[in-house]
Amino acid sequence: MEHVSRIDTAREAVDQALNFADDEPLSGETPVHDIVLSDPLLQHLPFEGYRILDPQSSRAAPIKPLCDRTHSYISFVTPVFGDDRATGFAKRAASICRFVGRNWNNLLLVFVPMGIIAPELGCGDTVVFVFNCFAIVPLADVLCRATDDVSSFLGDTAGALLNVTMGNATELAIFSHALLQRQYAIVRTSLLGSIIVNMLLVLGLSILAGEIQMRGQSYNVLATRVAAGLLCLTTVSLLVPSTIKSSSDNIIQKRDILGISRGTSIVLIVVYIVYLWTQVKSTRFSYKPLIELGDEPVVQEMQESLELDRGSIHRRTLSYPRTFAPLPRSDIAAPAQYIDNRDLPDPYLAETFSDQMTATLELVRTIPWVRKAIPVAMMILSTCLISICGELLVGSIDHFVDHSPISKTMVGLIILPVVGNASELISGIMFAYRKQMDLAFAICIGSAIQMALLVAPLVVLLGWTLGREMSLNFSLFEAITLVASTVLFFSLVFDDRCSTIKGASLIAGYTIISLTSNFITSTED
Repeated sequence: MEHVSRIDTAREAVDQALNFADDEPLSGETPVHDIVLSDPLLQHLPFEGYRILDPQSSRAAPIKPLCDRTHSYISFVTPVFGDDRATGFAKRAASICRFVGRNWNNLLLVFVPMGIIAPELGCGDTVVFVFNCFAIVPLADVLCRATDDVSSFLGDTAGALLNVTMGNATELAIFSHALLQRQYAIVRTSLLGSIIVNMLLVLGLSILAGEIQMRGQSYNVLATRVAAGLLCLTTVSLLVPSTIKSSSDNIIQKRDILGISRGTSIVLIVVYIVYLWTQVKSTRFSYKPLIELGDEPVVQEMQESLELDRGSIHRRTLSYPRTFAPLPRSDIAAPAQYIDNRDLPDPYLAETFSDQMTATLELVRTIPWVRKAIPVAMMILSTCLISICGELLVGSIDHFVDHSPISKTMVGLIILPVVGNASELISGIMFAYRKQMDLAFAICIGSAIQMALLVAPLVVLLGWTLGREMSLNFSLFEAITLVASTVLFFSLVFDDRCSTIKGASLIAGYTIISLTSNFITSTED
């Protein structure tokens, strides 16, 4: 190598380039145009340097240079290809999907005022029905979260009672308005649909989501068998009144069925109280808590899991622990401690008005009585809004059925249960995808048991209190649907391993029931 001055280096580089341009270009070599020595680009060259020449041809395909006619030199800036643009679009789409997935409940809250003011604006009952269906979904999620926050301040016993009371407030509000309007067929089909949607649809989608993440996940088979026994009991209890033929007189027969339904409801409530006592006092027949699943806990996934629909977990199963065991590794516990002790924002340091308001609200929420009053207010407000939307929803069912190809049986058996259990559906899928199959099973099966042992008897007794002749007299299609769903559930969950065929079978069974329900004509009492 030879030390040269700045000008000599530039001149020799130009001469060398011109000599190469006259000769036949090598493979992978790009011809160089004239370079002006007064170009500002040359000012960035060092005063002294090395003249390095590597005429070896490149193995890669030559890139067509981009000529800069202003400065008369060739720029080898890497061009932007179509693949890079497609990758950027895919990243933006994935980011939007993640945002919608994390904030779906907040986005759907816009339908709450729309559903309430729709009748005042002269909208049709079909629009009112659709708006209020979408409005009840986020309100149920808000009620779940608020109930869970309030129950955490009350202790284990009082918190469990609050979860049991407010856990199914959405369904009870809809059923109460349906009873007041004497929509007995809607109430019965909705009760039945809420049971099978958790046994078949929610559980099937959860199993498939878990299989996508990791094949052959296991769950607590002992707790599943106990839950299966309780579901078998409820199936028999709900179908026995429908088989009574005590007299040829229709009035006497209805009276006997009504009496048997009320007596059966009292027995089922007693069984549910025993079931709650067993869940609180013993963990042998309950699902494993989050930390004891055997997998290595990951901080980010675990924190997201704790924040995901906590109300749905607590209200559907009392076996899920309210406080978690300490993590064995200090490096895992350290980030959680850092998050809990993070500095609060200072309103005086905020630059914009929105930042000042956000910082002020964060400081106000740290006050103890405010931190307790907010979830109580949210619980009361969401309950009132659910009651209003439920009344508008039930009042528009008849018009919606008359002016749409959907039957009344499908509305009660499919649409209303999916609306009321949308939070459980999303929670079960997310927990199964995060390899927490025990929690997914606890949400699905716990919801079905609570609906069969508590909500259905309470609706019958509530109708008795309101002077409504609400009975458990299911039609032939409804009885066959309940028996077939229970048998399918029993045959697929009695071992401790998940599989794709199990999830697909559960979803297929629910799909067949959904399609058939649209061709069944509802018969009122």
